Amino acid sequence: MHDTYILLTTVLLSIILIVIGMALILVGSIRSNKREVEAGGAVIIGPLPIVFGTSTRMLITVLILAIILTALVIILHVISWRGLS
Repeated sequence: MHDTYILLTTVLLSIILIVIGMALILVGSIRSNKREVEAGGAVIIGPLPIVFGTSTRMLITVLILAIILTALVIILHVISWRGLS
């Protein structure tokens, strides 16, 4: 029962964060008169992030976020692994 509660809470929080992110992007695009677009992304395979971007600024931003996300996943994995022992 406890695992189901954690799973549902995680899914609900994920959906809420996605909706908030989409709303922020929409508000930012409406309020901005700037027509310049920058994009970036990351593919994380195991512990190795592969990043790409349209500018150096986006590349560095995505790289920092990918490193933080990878570290967070490793830390949470170690914590959960110790809890099972």
